[in-house]
Amino acid sequence: MNKLKVILFFGLLSLLFSPFIAKASCTWQAELTTTDPELGTSNTTGGCSSDEFRPNASSKEQCTGSQPSGSSSGLISRYVCCCTNPVAAPVDKKPKFDIPIPEVTIPTVNLTKVTCLPNDAGEYSCSIPWIGEYINGIYQYGINIVGILAAIMLMAGGLLWLISGGDASKITQAKDIIIGSITGMVILMASYIILTQVNPELVKMKSINLGYLTKDVTPPPENTAEFAAKCKSTDEGNCAVANMSAFGAKSSQASAICMAESGGRAGVFNALTKCTGTNEEYAVWGLFQFNLSANKFIDGSGNTLDCPKAYNETWTNSKPTCTVINKTLYDACVAAATDPKLSILNAQKLVTASSGWGPWEANSKWCKF
Repeated sequence: MNKLKVILFFGLLSLLFSPFIAKASCTWQAELTTTDPELGTSNTTGGCSSDEFRPNASSKEQCTGSQPSGSSSGLISRYVCCCTNPVAAPVDKKPKFDIPIPEVTIPTVNLTKVTCLPNDAGEYSCSIPWIGEYINGIYQYGINIVGILAAIMLMAGGLLWLISGGDASKITQAKDIIIGSITGMVILMASYIILTQVNPELVKMKSINLGYLTKDVTPPPENTAEFAAKCKSTDEGNCAVANMSAFGAKSSQASAICMAESGGRAGVFNALTKCTGTNEEYAVWGLFQFNLSANKFIDGSGNTLDCPKAYNETWTNSKPTCTVINKTLYDACVAAATDPKLSILNAQKLVTASSGWGPWEANSKWCKF
């Protein structure tokens, strides 16, 4: 009997909630196959569309009724079960903030919900008042405590006066306590007016406004196909494979990196790496686009130029600033970096030191050697 009640109970629940359970809609649809005896080919039309799927044999989402029988009169016809997924509920893109629970609970601190309002562009602006509300709660709690202490001191002064027995010193002490407690209460009660007179902004607990974007504002990527086309070796110019013999088996890759970085122009610089100042001074130069603010460079005499010391700091993508502080050293580094042979020599040494093409952004983004 108990088992029957349980079965009936759950059966009733399923009947009550079944209308709210989204199910896939499945129907039998004709699939037609045309055959060509001469060519031995066939063409299938109909059946499930691109928005539909065929359920597995074990799936509960099966077509109702028996499968209709097909016919063959020049056409091979059969019926297949096609299902459509239920329409998903729209995603609520409105930001949600849970009210935090402070580590120190104060009775007068009452945190409210965050208000988020959208604009015409679909972007939300959320007003978070929690910090202001917490400070205001601490202030209210402090007023309560100080008020209680002032009342206690007022009563203590009155009691001391009563038991003074006409002692002038005790009466004076009692008066001081009473006057001090009353003065403290007046200042406490008038604190809001005092702060307002000093600076009205002191009594304004403004909310923190945060912007929340519901749209993808990521800038579109660069033309990867166009840039990748530059990552190809060449047999002509400064970047020719024949000029890259120092790289050994990687000569062809070196030629491609060279073309991707500079297009074979020995004296080219990266305009995005301009240093501050009145002169046209840059951080990145040459066939392999050396970052002179970050790397030493070997000149034609075999001397190592400490090029980073020509700059006040290293130019990087995350911090794209620099200033030339040693013009003589800078000019020597640029002259060496724009020499095709020296640029290839230094690039080969950098590859040996790093065991790969890691230092070159063109490879990490596009060439992938």
